[in-house]
Amino acid sequence: MGRFWQRHSLALAAIAVLLLGGLAYLPSLGYPYLQDAVSAVAGNPVVERGDLVEIFTSDYWKGTRWDARHLYRPVTVVSFALERALTGDPDPLVSRLVNLLLHQLVALVLFAYARRLGARPALALTAAALFTVHPLALQAVVNVAGRSDLLAALFTLLALLALTRTGAWRGGDPPAPRIARAAAWCAAAAAFLALGAKEIAIALPLLVLLQEGVVRLPRRGPGAAWWIDRAASLAPVVLATLAWLLLRTRAIGVFPGLQEIPPEDNVIVQFDLHGWSRLATALGMAARYAGLLVFPARLSADYSGTEIAVHDSPLAAAPLSGLLFLGGLLVVALVPLVARPPRAAGTARETGAMAAWIFLVPYAIVGNLIVPSAAGFAERLLYLPLLGFSLLAALALHRVAAWFPSAKPALAIGLVAALAGTALHTRAQARMWRSPRDLFERSLLAAPRSARFHIGLAHLHRREGDLDAARSHFEANAHDAPHDAGAWSDLGIFLAGIGADAQAEAALTRAVRLDPRRGEAHAHLGRLLRRSGRADEAERALRRALLLRPDLVLAAAELGQLLFDSGRYAEAAHVFRGCVLLGRTDLREMAERAETLALAHAPGG
Repeated sequence: MGRFWQRHSLALAAIAVLLLGGLAYLPSLGYPYLQDAVSAVAGNPVVERGDLVEIFTSDYWKGTRWDARHLYRPVTVVSFALERALTGDPDPLVSRLVNLLLHQLVALVLFAYARRLGARPALALTAAALFTVHPLALQAVVNVAGRSDLLAALFTLLALLALTRTGAWRGGDPPAPRIARAAAWCAAAAAFLALGAKEIAIALPLLVLLQEGVVRLPRRGPGAAWWIDRAASLAPVVLATLAWLLLRTRAIGVFPGLQEIPPEDNVIVQFDLHGWSRLATALGMAARYAGLLVFPARLSADYSGTEIAVHDSPLAAAPLSGLLFLGGLLVVALVPLVARPPRAAGTARETGAMAAWIFLVPYAIVGNLIVPSAAGFAERLLYLPLLGFSLLAALALHRVAAWFPSAKPALAIGLVAALAGTALHTRAQARMWRSPRDLFERSLLAAPRSARFHIGLAHLHRREGDLDAARSHFEANAHDAPHDAGAWSDLGIFLAGIGADAQAEAALTRAVRLDPRRGEAHAHLGRLLRRSGRADEAERALRRALLLRPDLVLAAAELGQLLFDSGRYAEAAHVFRGCVLLGRTDLREMAERAETLALAHAPGG
């Protein structure tokens, strides 16, 4: 039986991964496009055209309603374009099926990589199975826009795997030179594809160096020839990284091009945290991520607003827990680099170290430890780090089994049952992606202060005519974020729309006091003031709105009407003509009337 297991381990792993993935995700294949996938896939003209030159010279959101030039993900866009070329029209079933197959492929590559690190088949299979069913992978798999995370993880791991074939590995004989060269260029191709899929793959160059130091570096002083050989093997990956940097800089027009961060998405930016407060808050996020990794009972597709707590001291409970979590992983990661005993390579210690690095290095990029993350806190950000966590968890489980050899059969049965149960839990959590309402409501159970989903549900209820429910969500969002100008602006605009003018004015006044640069709030406040007959105050608010946002046609139209009503026809005509240029062709008649009246009231007219 042992020989059969060794010989057919990859086939058995593939069967297990396919079965578990099918159990967890098959019902979700019939769900529609939601969230970013609507713009990035279904309504993306760049995807529809499928022009490779355009894709590789454009930012990720080109042609969509988002104005965000800081992302460059041509490989992800190419994957969507290939789908469109096959289906003709956007097809969420095909998109979700591709995501699921990619997720299962990532799990199989994890199995192969764990085997190359020296893990036995059972351990490698446990890691792949844990990764396949872990609920924290859900958002990347079921949300079609999570394709970028899937591709980045797949090609990052493939690059690391290919590099294990570029020289002597774990004390074995080196491969033939032609195989080593081919593996080096395959690693370079995988690195380029990983970087072109999502920015988190910038972790790959450091992971490559760490893999060299943890696993490949000889125990006793390597000579100059060894260093030259390794430099030559890694040179193609360096070239691929430089090529990606050049293409990215040309496409987005800036280097390095850090992401623009909406304040409501990241509390570090929202409250302008620095020093110990910023560090403590980032460590608090690490503690929350750790909780989701170990016990993902409830998941959310959004953690915006004030859902993530702000901490002032690293010694508070949550930051200290996050520090212990990351510190423990760092200890595991550093042991083979610091203490290198004269023993054979490929030990569990080295496998654990690489697993820890695969978690820590990408996490340092997305975990707000180096720079603030544009998404703030999001489950999909842990897709690549989850590879390392799954391998570490598998190592821990097999270490426990080694302590109790007589209980191995019972432990194996328990593990299979736990994996099946986790797959069913992931399946249940995936139901949130059936519709926008399910997504908003189920996410709010796990993240009740999510600003985006409070606003999303409010707009949904308003479209359905349930104004009381809409109002409760707008008010809940403002209550949860009393210092967020956006929350008060949204509440004020809604209240003005339902005729609650006094409450609307109070909310909008608070919004512009919190953030005087919020042009839309000034515009709606100006409209309210004009409606209540306070022309001077209204004019000041509307002109302030246009100073901040010259393209804000709402403010221009209101200002034009105010000027017209006060008999300042020439000024009104000028403002109305500007509205027409901004697309309000319905105001052309008002512009002509104002011009006529201006001529009639001119001296000598």
